[in-house]
Amino acid sequence: DRFRYITRHGVLAEVIAGIDAAVDQGYPDSRIGFISPHSNTFCASCNRLRLTAEGRLLLCLGQEQSLSLRDLIRQHPSDDSEVHRALHAALTHKPASHDFQHDGEQLVRFMSATGG
Repeated sequence: DRFRYITRHGVLAEVIAGIDAAVDQGYPDSRIGFISPHSNTFCASCNRLRLTAEGRLLLCLGQEQSLSLRDLIRQHPSDDSEVHRALHAALTHKPASHDFQHDGEQLVRFMSATGG
């Protein structure tokens, strides 16, 4: 009941079965990490990026700046140098902090679409 309350959905037994399956496949441990930007500001030392299910590389979970790796790779399927150049350029624009706002509206991004 507590797991369902915290996650708002999901079945704890299924999560535990998934962890057990990972251990059975040779993963020695399963780690759960929490990103708690509202109570623990870590922006100054953040080195995290996220790739969404649609191929967008998010420079920050609390901002909308992104790079479409999917489009870039499709445009240059045999030229890694273009991907490297675009990544380096994008990283120079990684936000200094998050605010979970976009065009004055509260930003809500579901982690199942973001990936992690």
